[in-house]
Amino acid sequence: MEIQFAQVNFFLEAINIMAKVKCELSVIGDGFDPKNLTSILEISPSSFWIKGDLIPGKMRNRLDTCWNYTTGEMETLSVEDVIDSIIGIFSDKIDTMMSFVREQNLQVKLFLVIRIEDGLSPSLFLNPKTISFFHAINAEVDIDLYCNELHTTCTVQ
Repeated sequence: MEIQFAQVNFFLEAINIMAKVKCELSVIGDGFDPKNLTSILEISPSSFWIKGDLIPGKMRNRLDTCWNYTTGEMETLSVEDVIDSIIGIFSDKIDTMMSFVREQNLQVKLFLVIRIEDGLSPSLFLNPKTISFFHAINAEVDIDLYCNELHTTCTVQ
């Protein structure tokens, strides 16, 4: 079975049918300075905002403060590849980040955005290393699936 999956994976990569997957790690709360978290982690966020800031293009304000790091969309057949890139960046910063999170009474959320292309969904396998990482950062995990239908009906199994 493992060989068949690898062969299908190779074939799909060869014809360039890949899902688009993005992973975001967000630290969210009230009244903290995102610049302090940037300084402590020595990682620049992809974005941040302060509670009360106007949401671009909308007529309402932010309800919380957020420090956000994203991988950006990556073409892949495995969600694990994208999660691994986040783990690689934050694995040696867990204690520092969680100390800040506890002191400031913040939440950590991890968002996975999966865009299914041409009816083919990527594998969504979470190995023990990934589950341990989620646990270590006490993260809520939000998985959003979108289907970009080109020629076939999308099905997620």
